[in-house]
Amino acid sequence: MATAIKTSTGHSIADLKELVKRDQHTSNDLQSRIEQLRQDIKDGKKLPKKKIDLMEVSNKDMTKELVSRIEEIEATDMTATDREMLQALNARLAVCDAQAMRLAELRELEREARGEHHEFLDEELLTPPHVQRSVSAPAVPGIVEETEHFEDIETDERRPHMAPMHSSVQHYGDDEEHDHLVESYASIDSESDASGWPCPYRVLGINPDTPDDKIENLIKKSVAALAVKHDPRRLPNDPEAPERWAVIEKCRDVLMSVEKRRFLLHQRQLPVELKNIDLAKLNLE
Repeated sequence: MATAIKTSTGHSIADLKELVKRDQHTSNDLQSRIEQLRQDIKDGKKLPKKKIDLMEVSNKDMTKELVSRIEEIEATDMTATDREMLQALNARLAVCDAQAMRLAELRELEREARGEHHEFLDEELLTPPHVQRSVSAPAVPGIVEETEHFEDIETDERRPHMAPMHSSVQHYGDDEEHDHLVESYASIDSESDASGWPCPYRVLGINPDTPDDKIENLIKKSVAALAVKHDPRRLPNDPEAPERWAVIEKCRDVLMSVEKRRFLLHQRQLPVELKNIDLAKLNLE
């Protein structure tokens, strides 16, 4: 009788395939609920206050389980079987990221439907940060094939590959040196090639390598500085100010979301609301 193929963590491939299938079912169900909620918002229906919250919890739970599996496998000396499973799990994690972005968009639609003004200082981060794992091994047929068509459903069309980001600072010395490095991320110096940064980072002048625990404060400072030259409330006679300020607010909202930042940097895709924006024309570069 054939022996079940197992990963280095002791999990059988059959069991992990079952996990992926179960996750796909949950993902499809969540996507259907997202689309129905989007339609309800467009139709002006009154929504239960916790509905989006519950959907976010479902997506977070799915993400948490996937990340746990990925970290468990990566902690071992990986075999070809391990790499195959990592590819499948990372494909599912990308779908979870896409769904988190859609849920964030739905929350904004819900606020607008209720006539609520979205205050940037009250922005809530959707989930605690976690690092999405990448797999450098070539594609392996089998498990990965089961997930590919879901990515077509969940993610937007691929954007051209951006220039590589600057490598992250992995270790710091004392706290003073750390703070100095972090504050320097807020400005673009002559040695940094900011032209390769994703759109939201270029607009706000924030280095993509900025640590998660510091970026929120830098975003607030950057938006406050940009308001002087672009906020239409300060510039009532500037007919182009509203368009510029709308782009700045969209960039702010994207970078304030842990999920959207991670998706932007790891998947190399811009959120739908920031595609086809001409920064040079708006004089925002």
